[in-house]
Amino acid sequence: PDRASALNGLCELKRISSRYWRLIEVNISLQDLEDATNNIEGLLLPRATMMDFNIGAILHFASKGCGLVWEGSSRAFTEYASTRYATATQIGVRDNRSNS
Repeated sequence: PDRASALNGLCELKRISSRYWRLIEVNISLQDLEDATNNIEGLLLPRATMMDFNIGAILHFASKGCGLVWEGSSRAFTEYASTRYATATQIGVRDNRSNS
């Protein structure tokens, strides 16, 4: 249901805005999550709930800028990797572009 909602949200954004929008789906394995758990937990504050961990994990993997991008015209996903991206959170946007 979350992915269907994301796709519906993308369609709505495209309908109301002329800006170019991308929906990038990030698929990870259980092993990827287990491997990153200690790192994610070390970065979370207040890290008191499972919800904190879930949101932290989403941001952790989304911030890598790799996944499948929805190509609306062909109705298919293609591999995507970005070297320039921003991570949006409730406290603002962090620009992750390299300065090189």
